[in-house]
Amino acid sequence: MAGPLRIIASPLRLSGAPRRVELTTLLTADAMARHRRQYGDEVSLIVTSLPTDGATQAAVDVELAKEGHDRASLTRDEFIERVRMAEEDGRERVAADLEALGIDQVRAERELDADRVVEAARTAFVRLYESGSVRREREVIGSCPRCATVVGDADIDVVEVEADILTVRLWFSDAYGHIDIETVTPELLPGSVALAVPEGTELAGLKVELPLVGEDIPVIVDAAVDHPTLVVPGHDDGSLELARRHRFAPIEVLDADGVVRMPGALDGLSRYAARTAARDLLGAEGALIDARPGVEVAERCTWCSTLLVPRLSRHWFLPFRDLEVAAADAVRHGTFALAPPAATDELIASAGAAGDWCLSEQVWAGQPLPVSRCLECHHVDVSVDVPASCRRCMGVLEPSADVIDPRFVAALVPLVVAGYPTATPAQLQAAAEATTLVVGPDDIGEWVIPMAALGLRLAGVVPFTRVILACRAERLIVGEPNDPIDPDPDAPVDVVTMVADHGRAASRLALLHGDTSAVPAGQVVRLLADPPVGRASTAALAGDIDEAFEAGSPATAVSLLSAVLAEGIPVGERPRLAEIAAPLVGS
Repeated sequence: MAGPLRIIASPLRLSGAPRRVELTTLLTADAMARHRRQYGDEVSLIVTSLPTDGATQAAVDVELAKEGHDRASLTRDEFIERVRMAEEDGRERVAADLEALGIDQVRAERELDADRVVEAARTAFVRLYESGSVRREREVIGSCPRCATVVGDADIDVVEVEADILTVRLWFSDAYGHIDIETVTPELLPGSVALAVPEGTELAGLKVELPLVGEDIPVIVDAAVDHPTLVVPGHDDGSLELARRHRFAPIEVLDADGVVRMPGALDGLSRYAARTAARDLLGAEGALIDARPGVEVAERCTWCSTLLVPRLSRHWFLPFRDLEVAAADAVRHGTFALAPPAATDELIASAGAAGDWCLSEQVWAGQPLPVSRCLECHHVDVSVDVPASCRRCMGVLEPSADVIDPRFVAALVPLVVAGYPTATPAQLQAAAEATTLVVGPDDIGEWVIPMAALGLRLAGVVPFTRVILACRAERLIVGEPNDPIDPDPDAPVDVVTMVADHGRAASRLALLHGDTSAVPAGQVVRLLADPPVGRASTAALAGDIDEAFEAGSPATAVSLLSAVLAEGIPVGERPRLAEIAAPLVGS
């Protein structure tokens, strides 16, 4: 063997109790490492945590609110210190959970130093910038008023909220007649710069009067629209692309807090108060033709459940569509494989759907962007180490207040484990061939594709050759077949209490299987301690369990063990049974 095998588990959150799916993923990785060690392999289990993210900051905001304070009542340094304390509490909780479950934390920590990951993230950002891949642009992106930051796609829940669908009448300024359009956001009407109509209409070149504002806007034809649509580029990404094609300047209506900041009747109103006021004003103008109940598709911050405000803001973006396609091509060419096999089709089907990845956030705590701006000549400097002065005019440099998206930092972990940024291509490839990545069942888009894509883009290598999606088997309870339990994957689990109440072995078996109740698993553990006498073959069981591990499914191994215990084994095979079960129960 060329070197030690590495099994990397997807990053753990430091805020709140661990989710059931996180624990299933972590224990899948641990059981696989233990199983390989039984065959004499040197295996490192690498457990990492998600760097400072919006969830931790949101949790601190909640604690401050309980104390009668908010972020504005603290200095930035004071708030960052509170976040650091919350992170340290999270690390202590993770350490306690790992210890309770019998996971070798020392072995995990020895493999990876947090400073290495941060330095690699800064290096990666700079190299992507120098190659022209990262750019600073004004784009429409969801902003959370409560967390006071933009929110990336991975931390957004798309939801439907009740909203009235309004039919608004627009009159042509040359007495041509009128046109009716539908909207659920009348408060954004003042931000309209044009009315776009499909090709083949005869309205191009005309103008319509915009209600609430009383000004005329042009009618334009664009192949991207299939029905008359108001172009609101300050708050809609599709409208922004259209406006850029036709060279219209965006008009921003809402600020980061979701408050209207335009002269007029709506100025100073929050967006939903402005929506109600806009509807009343449209009715008074005679422009409101109809209103019917409907829904608005909106985005919600997963950190604090606040509805996001889509607005134009300047950030650092990494175009990711082509990088995703490259990752899919790597799967097609056999560079890395996924288990279960159906996950391969899922990855290929989903790759290429992403847009631009926003790499900068405004959270107060986190890893600063390797970006500075000269206060004299306004030159933007992007470098791993901040220079003493501006390279152009020797002026004073002001570091960016934004931080690197923590998901970008965490997505580099497999590459850093392989030796990036100092390892040679041969060393990176050798490390990749010995590395397995274990993630949750829904983590293809969140972790697998970004980790593979960044490895290819930065180092020309996918930093792993195998990906396991942790899953659950069909049933666990010994005895008669039963319906599978399907607990909430996001349900929080108090690991220490669970282990105290049911024991480490039963807790591991339950969580490996994807269950949050350790009662059925406890029955398996009791039978394992005193197996019934029967004719089941432990040799056959060992072969079946080896196949389950090879398929990346320790959960299936749990079910196989349960079935053999139900049948019973010869008395002399009890030691062998305990040995087979050891990777699962953690002994």
